Amino acid sequence: MTQTPSPSPAQTLMHLLSGKFVARSLGLVAELGIADLLRDGPRAIEALARDTGSHPRALYRVMRALAGIGVFAEAAGQTFALTPLSQALRSDAPGSMRGMARWLGAEPEAWRAWGDLGHSVRTGQPASAEVFAYFAANPTAGAIFDAAMASGTHVTAEAVAAAYDFASAGRVVDVGGGQGTLLLAIRAAHPTIKATLFDVPHVIARARAALTSQSSWLELATGSFFERVPPGDTCLLKHVVHDWSDELAGVILRRCRQALRPGGRVLVIERPIGPDDRAVHWMDLEMLVMTSGGQERTVGEFAALFARAGLTLVRTIETRSPVVILEAAAA
Repeated sequence: MTQTPSPSPAQTLMHLLSGKFVARSLGLVAELGIADLLRDGPRAIEALARDTGSHPRALYRVMRALAGIGVFAEAAGQTFALTPLSQALRSDAPGSMRGMARWLGAEPEAWRAWGDLGHSVRTGQPASAEVFAYFAANPTAGAIFDAAMASGTHVTAEAVAAAYDFASAGRVVDVGGGQGTLLLAIRAAHPTIKATLFDVPHVIARARAALTSQSSWLELATGSFFERVPPGDTCLLKHVVHDWSDELAGVILRRCRQALRPGGRVLVIERPIGPDDRAVHWMDLEMLVMTSGGQERTVGEFAALFARAGLTLVRTIETRSPVVILEAAAA
């Protein structure tokens, strides 16, 4: 039997470089809503092009390339159908990845910043404008980012809810909690909790309509976590601390400590850098180009942040997902 030769270093590098093509193509089909159009079954490229305002031949070339890596299935007559991968791009799929695909693969500012990675490496400064100010000034981009964060949260929220005893957590305050995805998962697993969703006004404004039916247990609060955090027994910070420099992360943690009732806890939910987890290194570069001092950290670095904020790392709790719960108490 003839053995297939191993790819050469040049071929392997070309494969890695082609990640650019895949990410942008996924971003485009997510932006166009192709997976939603295929929800009810296969469709010909002419129909997909008509419904998305696209050039039929050009759209076919994108769909053919994605079908070649299993994202879609191509049949005779240039007809396409969903596969398990593209099912996850449907906007109504549980844990839909459409928002994440639009953010990483289609949002112009995200692409522009990575195009200027060299600036960040030379200077240590972000290649993007202050990203959260950008979202406030560009509501469409902010909504895409919210959906992307919800995509990521869906992947981990049930695992976090299962790993921690929120039934005895008192009032839970989700600090920088976006659209409330994490709190909804926690409530589903622990139906007696009371909670507060806290974020900046324009984020809460987008969340309010979807969460009005939750008013019996969920309060919505607006403000800056650099200035204050609503009082509670358990403060959640999911993928918040990694957005900020040590100095600003320390301010957020101090505000959480000040908001804690006696015996309260701060739960930082992150994906710490570990010896066997190389995927987090790429997110660390996202923090480099997109934020002012944001970074991924080791558990030891988180412990040092806690100490400077008057907190003590009590324990780390593994989940069924890549994230870890770092539980801290007032020192």
